[in-house]
Amino acid sequence: DPLEDSTLKSISTSKPASPHISTKKSKSGGRHGGKHTDKNVPYTRTGDSGSSVLLTGERRSKDDDAFEAMGTVDELCSVVGTVHAELMHEREARSGSHSEKGTTTVDPVDVDLEDWLLDVMSRLFDIGSHVAKPRKQTIRKGDDDDDDDD
Repeated sequence: DPLEDSTLKSISTSKPASPHISTKKSKSGGRHGGKHTDKNVPYTRTGDSGSSVLLTGERRSKDDDAFEAMGTVDELCSVVGTVHAELMHEREARSGSHSEKGTTTVDPVDVDLEDWLLDVMSRLFDIGSHVAKPRKQTIRKGDDDDDDDD
């Protein structure tokens, strides 16, 4: 089909849609970019053996409770941030539709709730950092939890 042949020819000779798309045949992956981009890609192609590293440098299994806790705290922070953004959007919509002569009134409850949500998010970030960098536990002499002498 002549139309199909001309379409294929135009596709194969056209320039890439993005300036970051590369047609070069050099190294790929990791710091060299992927097959279709010159940008750095977030994978190493070497695998990680099912483990990851805490901020302390300690390598643990991805099934470790610390990673579950970090993910849970991160998800909760995302939900709180979404609620905060929705409250602000709703407040802006209300103030835009009810403004008279350039004056707007803001419900103090909204402001208090927005501030409280920001505080919750800040504390969740703190919790996440503490989970990602746990303190080393030290056992002092005489404090071992031996229940044999009961």
